[in-house]
Amino acid sequence: MKPTINLTLPRRWNECSTEQLEIIARIFIEQTQRVDRYHPFSMLNVKVATFFVLSEIEVLRYPDESLPIDEQYYLCRRLADRPRLLCRPRKSDDVATFPIYVWQLQYWLSQKRKPKTPADSPEALTAGAGLLDWLDSDTPDLLTRFAYPTLRLRCKGSILKRKEFQGPLPELDGFSWQQYRFVSDLMQQYVSLSNNLLRMRSDRRFTPTQILQQTQSVNAARSMFLATIFNAQTEYIDTNTGIRKHDFHYELTQHTDNKGYFLSFPEHRWQVVLFWWTGIMHTLSLRYPHVFKTQKIDPRKAPSTALEIYTATIATMQKYTGLDEDKVNNQSYSLVLEHLERLSRENEEIEKIRKK
Repeated sequence: MKPTINLTLPRRWNECSTEQLEIIARIFIEQTQRVDRYHPFSMLNVKVATFFVLSEIEVLRYPDESLPIDEQYYLCRRLADRPRLLCRPRKSDDVATFPIYVWQLQYWLSQKRKPKTPADSPEALTAGAGLLDWLDSDTPDLLTRFAYPTLRLRCKGSILKRKEFQGPLPELDGFSWQQYRFVSDLMQQYVSLSNNLLRMRSDRRFTPTQILQQTQSVNAARSMFLATIFNAQTEYIDTNTGIRKHDFHYELTQHTDNKGYFLSFPEHRWQVVLFWWTGIMHTLSLRYPHVFKTQKIDPRKAPSTALEIYTATIATMQKYTGLDEDKVNNQSYSLVLEHLERLSRENEEIEKIRKK
């Protein structure tokens, strides 16, 4: 009996299990670490590795590049047909292999033809089945499901019992404006520090000590971001009812109080969090296009700092809603963004009228 290939692959990010997301994250990390001046990052290599892992296919022999391209193939077998080490070999163990030709794999993983692409265009002629098109960065279908609803972590260097944390709910439900601003600023800080670290590693003028210090700064920013999105169980007074409760709740100082629990957060899990944050930001940018509208940077002016943006936002909300700073900070982040979206849209319309 000829083996069959299970091509029931996820069709979008949100269909992936947590285990599958971590596998994809490991593949991205591995491919990124291999990049050098002679080996640029290849999304095709990511898709090939992802295809074999998610299809539960084991590669026994890679293509012989000395053969013509239409004769090159991967010698494979299903993971379920792997010989059993502790049992007597099955008769089928030596014949349960099959080839997957390079041209087949290339067709399966090549991008699907886009609807408005002319039929005789090069893009249409080279289009494929697009089984993993959702992995591409230009797809609108990104990860919005948080993969770690709860975690039990022990603080680094501590022998105390593990502490339980709750991850963000769908669409950041329950996030206050203050928590959202902290998270956004810390991610911006992490990205800036990470980019500087990459430049330092490629510049021989920096000493190992300086690079180590920058690495620690990157890890600290990452840990503080995670400590802000994960709420711990704490005693607090419900502002609506005035009743004292013990539950998962955001605290103003948790980004520093709990960062020690996330200093050893695994790299592949952090990559999954980055996938999720990208999806959340994309969703919000579509929902509030005027708030997230990109502006041209004036080289003559210094970029606005996080404190300046925060102060301007609070002042705007105080002026148009009559709320004080504490009430604005405790407002749902989505309500604040809705107010800012409406104000931005009105200001844009006023500017258009003035120009006429």
